[in-house]
Amino acid sequence: MRRLRGPLLGDLLSLYGLQIGNILIPLLTFPVLARSLSPVNWASLLVAQALGVAVATVVDYGHTVTATRRIASGEPPRRTAELVYATKGLLALLCVLTAVVAWWAGWTGGYGATLLLGGLVYGLLQGSLPSWYFQGQNRARVAANVDMGFKLAAGLAMVSAALLWRDPAAVMWSQALGVALTWGLLTARLGRELPPGRARLSLIDVWRDLREGSAVFLFRLLGSSYTSALALLLAATVSPLSSALLLAADRIAKVAPTFTVPLCQALYPRVVQSGAHATPRGRRQLLGLAGSVLAGLLLASLLLFWWRDPLVTLLLGETYAPAADVLVWTLWLMPFIGWNTVLLQLWIFPQRRDGLANALLLLNALISVGWVLGMAGRVPLPVYAAGISAAEVLVAGLLLLLLLGTRDGPHGEVARA
Repeated sequence: MRRLRGPLLGDLLSLYGLQIGNILIPLLTFPVLARSLSPVNWASLLVAQALGVAVATVVDYGHTVTATRRIASGEPPRRTAELVYATKGLLALLCVLTAVVAWWAGWTGGYGATLLLGGLVYGLLQGSLPSWYFQGQNRARVAANVDMGFKLAAGLAMVSAALLWRDPAAVMWSQALGVALTWGLLTARLGRELPPGRARLSLIDVWRDLREGSAVFLFRLLGSSYTSALALLLAATVSPLSSALLLAADRIAKVAPTFTVPLCQALYPRVVQSGAHATPRGRRQLLGLAGSVLAGLLLASLLLFWWRDPLVTLLLGETYAPAADVLVWTLWLMPFIGWNTVLLQLWIFPQRRDGLANALLLLNALISVGWVLGMAGRVPLPVYAAGISAAEVLVAGLLLLLLLGTRDGPHGEVARA
């Protein structure tokens, strides 16, 4: 964690390149989509994308943490890969069966089958990407470079589809195509790199994998509650225009905190291998890193506050200008989101305290969902938006108390608060 050099520098550059692409592509496509699609169609696209995120969260099942941790710890890669994909296959089958039952029962919310199927396919493929293998080997740049190339192509395809057909289903399928190409190339490379032979697995092994990853899965599921399940709740509780305003402001406000993700992805396997999270010096470094992220995002919040009106008008057009009023409230949560990301990814997960991370996210989700359901239509829209994510501040305070309360035992082991 002291110096950026060699593979770590390569991983950071590639991951930050991917993250910048993840930010620039939506920022460049937002103006086209907002102007080409009607508010109803754009809200429909956001719902389909939220469905894709939810499905990807189920299929991923936290393997980006647990499988990365196994590879970084030196466990046999072939056995890990076969076990991961056996589990993912069962989860993907569960998602497909659930979608079939929902369609048969008419629980589609009035959205078109083609649109929702595009979201389902996107989620299945996104959740199956083998990025965990390359990240665990300190080669995150391999997956990041491939992902970036096809995301650029998908972004161009989404813009073209919106301009040509003004159909949210065509836009959704364009996005799914980019993920399909990424999945195919990375999976083929994984297959070539794995040693020959087959691992002997049983249903008990799959069950153990499910049990080990359950806490991380719930953490991921609850962490995506705002962007996926919460988006579906908003679609059911407020008007399409209000839902579009809330989700648009949320996406703009959460651009800056996502810059902490590549840093955590690059450092996570190295923290696991070095055990830095379990030493007093390492914890001081993590606290300093989290503090630096907090300060940087606070500055970004100030800049966004000053430039919110022209930024919203530039990105979304005059129709969605009220999103700037929502942004006034939500942008101040950015520093706490970054703080939480650093401490959860680089301190809680390396200790295998997945259940603690799950409990914190459960608290966050319960507060957010309770606010959505209980306060819809009762408070102004900007206040409504702020209340949804305000639990991030509470989680940040709890993480600080836990870190400061950690002490080393007489033999160097961690005595948890």
